[in-house]
Amino acid sequence: MHREGLKYPYRPSSGCSSDKCHQEDLDGGVAEVNGIKTIAPSCFQCHGTLWEDE
Repeated sequence: MHREGLKYPYRPSSGCSSDKCHQEDLDGGVAEVNGIKTIAPSCFQCHGTLWEDE
């Protein structure tokens, strides 16, 4: 379910922290997937604080 770049989600190239995915802070929110608006979950729901220092 992850795109490439999940190990470094804060890097712009990963796409994880874009406004069309899990948002800049990875806390989720409104996202657009294949042109359909949806709600992206927070990454921390599954990954805990794994990326806080990266």
